Amino acid sequence: MFTPLEERTRICNIEADYTPHDAIDSQKQEKGVSAFCGFLRGKGGYLEPRGMSQRVEFQDEKGVRHHYKVEWAAGCQTDVKSQSIRRPLRPISASPICDDLMRDNYLKCNNGGVGGKVQVGCLVYTYNGGIRAGKYYEW
Repeated sequence: MFTPLEERTRICNIEADYTPHDAIDSQKQEKGVSAFCGFLRGKGGYLEPRGMSQRVEFQDEKGVRHHYKVEWAAGCQTDVKSQSIRRPLRPISASPICDDLMRDNYLKCNNGGVGGKVQVGCLVYTYNGGIRAGKYYEW
């Protein structure tokens, strides 16, 4: 069965799983989103089944760590061979874009800024904020 090319319901992280965590500055998170999504545009910007996830850990000026990742969902099949990371619903729609999806993982999750993930077609966009050094987080 094919996964439809649509944005699914966002899954927010549980803040207690990240506690204690550093304060997440909204502007720093947004800066990281811009850098991450911009970096992926420069790498060709497409993912396909069994392709390597694209991930970056960004540490802001205050030492707060942010994880950004885009991956093809395990076992997912859709009616396209690959999806654009920048515009995952293309050619159907020009939106949402990578920047908005990652930013909304912060803005639309009421969890102290630790983020969450959302699947669009077969691509999963994950943002984890307030990462502490020396603690393991699945990402």
